[in-house]
Amino acid sequence: MNDPRLLCSQPWRTAASKPERVRTDEKLHPDVRWKVSSLSPTKSNLIWAFFGGSFAFIILSKWLQRPQEYKDADAKKMYLKLPQTGEFDIEIKSNRLDSYPSGSDWAYVVSVIQDDPETNELAVGVCTLLKNIERKRPSGKHFVAMIPPDEGLVPQRSIEIMQSCRVETLEMPFPVSMADLVDPEYRLALNDRAQAGIGLKEFHKLNVWRLTQFRSVAFMDIDLYVVRLMDKFFSSAFEFVYTDGPYANMNGGFFVAKPDLSVFEDMIAKIKQEGAYRQDTGWYGSRALGRANATPQGFLYWYWGVLHADRSHKLNRCLWNRQLMKGSGNRICSQKHELSETFIYHFVECPGPRKFSGSASLPRKPFLANWTELDALIRMMQNNEIKPPLQEECIHALREYVWSRESPIVQRKDGPPYFQGMNPPNFPAPP
Repeated sequence: MNDPRLLCSQPWRTAASKPERVRTDEKLHPDVRWKVSSLSPTKSNLIWAFFGGSFAFIILSKWLQRPQEYKDADAKKMYLKLPQTGEFDIEIKSNRLDSYPSGSDWAYVVSVIQDDPETNELAVGVCTLLKNIERKRPSGKHFVAMIPPDEGLVPQRSIEIMQSCRVETLEMPFPVSMADLVDPEYRLALNDRAQAGIGLKEFHKLNVWRLTQFRSVAFMDIDLYVVRLMDKFFSSAFEFVYTDGPYANMNGGFFVAKPDLSVFEDMIAKIKQEGAYRQDTGWYGSRALGRANATPQGFLYWYWGVLHADRSHKLNRCLWNRQLMKGSGNRICSQKHELSETFIYHFVECPGPRKFSGSASLPRKPFLANWTELDALIRMMQNNEIKPPLQEECIHALREYVWSRESPIVQRKDGPPYFQGMNPPNFPAPP
């Protein structure tokens, strides 16, 4: 719009405002130009004021969104290891981050109760999940891995891997032990994998209610892949947001909660109560039954979905926690919703457990898979060598996951990549 030839051709210019015609140096420009000073002073000032104000607004916005430093050194220490003055007497409520910008008191939380010292695959999975979430530019400012104090369960190398990708590690004890339980029937149920999964260690995830330095937390199993952000649930009016599963009233792999020490202590007391759980009637006779019902998956549904149903909210699992399973385990989601609508993939049984080439087994989780192995997996599937076959949505989700794991964003910038030398022992070699 600064070309004088364009200005002079505009119909809104009147004869009275038409500038005088002058000659220019024909060697530089042989055409005849109009001598144009600019628009009227008033309009010119308004335009410059508009652009100047816009520029100042952008600079101010960027400044306000800059990373915030901890204002209190003690508050920063709080993220490294919780102080303990008693079994559950943790005086940290006075250090809540109420003065911090929105999102700085939100956290994504995982529980790492043990890891393989040779492959460190769960630590690798944690870093992949974090980088995957960071790529979506979330509002939550913290990513926390809860680990048990027993050094033999989570190797130091695994802790270093997680901390190198900016994961905050917190030592949290198992809140329930066999010594706490006086009910012989419940102790027996905990030895049944169908009722209890991996047993009492599952209750480690209940420690999220002790993280009172955060206003809201999203608990996530390590085998999740975030397709789209779910930040709106951090500010939900409900105290507990969850999804169900194909074979359970609640899936324990994803939920959003508001930490509260009194709620935590109430839940632990109810778990320890004699007669609280029975295989045929569930928790407190509610008859809310399902897979892994004796541990958090069943207990949390009873506590929030039955006892405090008015304070909780159930989401559509096909969209918010799409559990990828073998066979027809999750067929209802495939029939009702396209995979592209999904916010979170959950690799429950993808790629394994499955058999290939007669007897060898595929690993259950994709933490250490790479492109070469994934291509080999697809070729074997095309040759009908994998039983049962992988569903199409599992293959699609695996492609996205491996891309996230193999992309440069998951590599260390100041050293070797996280995954160097970490080859999965059970994956088939490419043909």
